[in-house]
Amino acid sequence: SASRHRVAYGASTSDFPDFGIEATLTTGNCFIGEGLGDRRIKAEWNNVTRESYELCGNTAFSVLKLEAFIVPRITPELLTNDELSWLAATSTCKNCAQSAKRTVCASYTFAHAESTWDDAACTLGKKQMLVIVASLSSGNKVIAMSYTGFSKGQTMNDSLAQLYEATGKHTFVLAQEKAKLQMDPNDLMFADDFILSKSMAKGKSTVGSSFGVKSGASAQYTLTGSADGSFSVFRAEAWLVEVNDVE
Repeated sequence: SASRHRVAYGASTSDFPDFGIEATLTTGNCFIGEGLGDRRIKAEWNNVTRESYELCGNTAFSVLKLEAFIVPRITPELLTNDELSWLAATSTCKNCAQSAKRTVCASYTFAHAESTWDDAACTLGKKQMLVIVASLSSGNKVIAMSYTGFSKGQTMNDSLAQLYEATGKHTFVLAQEKAKLQMDPNDLMFADDFILSKSMAKGKSTVGSSFGVKSGASAQYTLTGSADGSFSVFRAEAWLVEVNDVE
């Protein structure tokens, strides 16, 4: 039987979700850009209309047939083989693509909230580097690398820290002499450019503070898929990766 409530997808403060079907299950609305898709289009009505037409054929529609399915949850892939190969070729983490040379010290998967950052397990040993890979709800995949790691109550200055986005194969170069890595009770901070909560479920970013040559909404979107830099995480892992000499 039909619910009394509208079925809606996409966060919105208005009455117009990205995709919504009324409780009667006979009509709906489509306003892409409220919470899903490229949120930069929200302020541009022509773009909202165009993307809404691409998904729904119009901003309002009638429902001819509707079915809902419950299917097994599939854990999203963290990095593809192509993305791992690109990372190993582009970064100083030459062993990132070799599973035998990396150890997972912390992990998170959506809907498994018990998974969190582990201070002790993720402490760097000799000839190791720390790599954090976060697959975001936007579809972007952020990789942050450090040769110092984090230390509780201390600011770690890392001149070899690196920041990447794998799906678009973007490199955010360290624009300062050193990146400041900090860990507080709630967050892991690669300067202000990539801040991941210790739950590993969410974070925020201000690109251009230490990494990247550009700042602003466009740079934020390139890294996180979000113009304001805030993000949610589908899946994340922290690796301790074997390393010999920096080439």
